[in-house]
Amino acid sequence: MLRNAASLFWISSPGHSMLSTIPLSMFFVTIDRLMAISLLNGYDSPKRQRLFALYSVLLAGFMTVALCSFCQALPLPQYTACWTHGCVVGDSLDLYLYWRVLCALINCLIGVVFFRRLHMVHSLVVVAASAAHTHGGARSDESRRNKAVSGRVHWEESSF
Repeated sequence: MLRNAASLFWISSPGHSMLSTIPLSMFFVTIDRLMAISLLNGYDSPKRQRLFALYSVLLAGFMTVALCSFCQALPLPQYTACWTHGCVVGDSLDLYLYWRVLCALINCLIGVVFFRRLHMVHSLVVVAASAAHTHGGARSDESRRNKAVSGRVHWEESSF
């Protein structure tokens, strides 16, 4: 059974263009969480809004690049036996596939950085909590609060 190649192409291309942005979204979610645990209170609304604006611009750009890379397959035959987007566009998927591989590698690396930073912050909090517990409540709640200084967690020692 033959299908209309143009219909298959134009119906599936926007969805595949959006699929190409999933790695970009994961990258920005990881960057957001990394900044949140590293900067603590220093990661305020203006910084989050700038990161979101950058993400939005790049998202639109990458969707456009993906769609344009699919358009390299044009002109299409009138009818095709294909059922899938990849079969219709053929070799024009190369850029799309290379993009996905590159993003996967970058996301793996940023994930390692994120979990390393999360472990470091957690270790600092555990050490500080242990020190506060060791002193048996001699410190007030006010003196136990943590402060974000240069992305590191420090505990106020003024009550000793």
